[in-house]
Amino acid sequence: MGVKTNSWQPLLVWGLLGAMLIVIMGFVWKFGSNVPSWDGWDMVPPLTGNQPVTMEWLWSLHNEHRVPLPRLTALLLYAITGINFKIGMAFGVLLIAVLAYALIFTASRMRGYTSWTDAFFPLLLLNIGHATNYLWAWQIQYFLSVLFVGIVLAVLAQAPKRISEKNATTVVGACTLALILCGGNGLLIVPPLLIWMVFVLFMPGIAPTLKRGQRTWLAGLVLMATSLTAAYFIGYEGVPYHPDGKSGWTMIRTITQLYTIGLGPGLYLAWPLSGVAALLGLLAGFWQLAKNIPQHSERFRATGLMALLAGLSILCVAIGHGRDNLSLTSGQIGTNFVFEIRYYLLIVPVWCALYLIFSIYSSPRFNIFGRAVLCLATLLLLWPNTQIGWGYGKYLRANLGSFEEDMRAGLPAHELIIRHGDFLHVNQDILTDYLPMLRKAQVGAFVALKQDPIFEEIQIPYSYRTAERIVFQGDTAFTEDYLGYVGFVLPESRHVHGVTLKFTNSDLKKAAPFRMYFWSGKKMKQNIGHNVWKEGYNSIFYQPTGDRMNWERATWLKQLDTISTTTVWINDMLQEFRIYPDLEPCAFFLVEVKLLVARKED
Repeated sequence: MGVKTNSWQPLLVWGLLGAMLIVIMGFVWKFGSNVPSWDGWDMVPPLTGNQPVTMEWLWSLHNEHRVPLPRLTALLLYAITGINFKIGMAFGVLLIAVLAYALIFTASRMRGYTSWTDAFFPLLLLNIGHATNYLWAWQIQYFLSVLFVGIVLAVLAQAPKRISEKNATTVVGACTLALILCGGNGLLIVPPLLIWMVFVLFMPGIAPTLKRGQRTWLAGLVLMATSLTAAYFIGYEGVPYHPDGKSGWTMIRTITQLYTIGLGPGLYLAWPLSGVAALLGLLAGFWQLAKNIPQHSERFRATGLMALLAGLSILCVAIGHGRDNLSLTSGQIGTNFVFEIRYYLLIVPVWCALYLIFSIYSSPRFNIFGRAVLCLATLLLLWPNTQIGWGYGKYLRANLGSFEEDMRAGLPAHELIIRHGDFLHVNQDILTDYLPMLRKAQVGAFVALKQDPIFEEIQIPYSYRTAERIVFQGDTAFTEDYLGYVGFVLPESRHVHGVTLKFTNSDLKKAAPFRMYFWSGKKMKQNIGHNVWKEGYNSIFYQPTGDRMNWERATWLKQLDTISTTTVWINDMLQEFRIYPDLEPCAFFLVEVKLLVARKED
């Protein structure tokens, strides 16, 4: 260690880690809410004991992800602490803090002392710019996958000099299994790591110290990971409403944006120069690894890091392609960036890897220069990152706080859903069925949840039916495409609290149908493509969402129903209502439609 052990540098780095951990914990406690949001609602039935925890459920798809490990982790966490979603947020922060600690330790151990530039890790990982993840308890899925990637990175960076090839391959193999169990964001990183482990097995020059028994153990890990990856796609079905990515230069631009902003959302201010610099940095990292692979002493580490960086690059490309044009206003930055900020956390390990690669392989002059540039970049971005995250935190807290206040004030459930659904869940059936579960479990402000009154039900006569781009065979409607709808038009506009529909539908491609509901207090215009969805009609909600086990019947409570029932809460004037049964050709049979109106006083 020498003199540098007692210098100011370790104090600066470790002190900064502690300070940023305290700040981000305070931020989460100030702006976080004990309210599930979007995907988090799918955990409510098992958390409250209304849904049994089975292997089928643990392995079932959540959108396009299989997430048994995050589900089990959340169940265990809340079983210990009680159901408080702010605890889940704080747990995510602790996982990232552990990762920051591990990476600082790794960098210090490799060079023999802690450098001031190692402040890069807490500045990158614990900045408030990642607020969309830190303020969402469901993101334990992201935190776990990023942690396992970080462990692989830390181990490979220290192998084989400080961590033996035997221990390194065991840890990498175990983390590879864990990544598969964390969803698609972990799975996409796995193939290059598996290829690397196969090379380690069959090319003795990569890991010469591995003995026969150790290679047998590694072969077992490779076989398990390969089998688990194959099992992931048995019964796999993609989410129908995710947009198709663009192609050509537009796709390259969006992927570059995603990779670039992994350093912090504030970097959009320097676009497109930041994108050019980021790509050059990535290429420099690959070049450093490639030129060191021929060296016998570095072959194990360089090839392993190359595999990890390749896996992270695949993840970046996949997110860029699969999430292009999918964004929420509250989670966007700038005018030209089309991603929600939450995806950027998954790209952070790329920058951590580049920092360590430059530390290991760069010449002494470029070593300190490269590390200093990265560290100073995160320092300069700290303020814009904080502004973005702080603004989001205030925005989210104001809206979810308003929901809690309205709940305590006695607003009935359906009014809460109408007023606050945008911040809770787009699928009103999930909120209708799961809100009472949280009240019964005595979770936070949900103890004050007021039941809905009993409404008068008025059946809509068949003569009010309207349809477009539909072929009827008897009472069964066959849609031609995603523009086909079945609906009804009332003779005049009237106030309704909601509409209850009973129906059956099936995608002719045998995939899960995707339903969309639109309503208006006046007659709608003729169906003219997507423009009909942009005319400012009162609202829209869609199914399916989240847990694949509930895609057909919308919620866990309705899973055994023979026909689907949906209640669309409106609490406004209504004249026309439309149901778009699917994005693909499908068969749709509308059994019953009822208006829910206030009961007449006796």
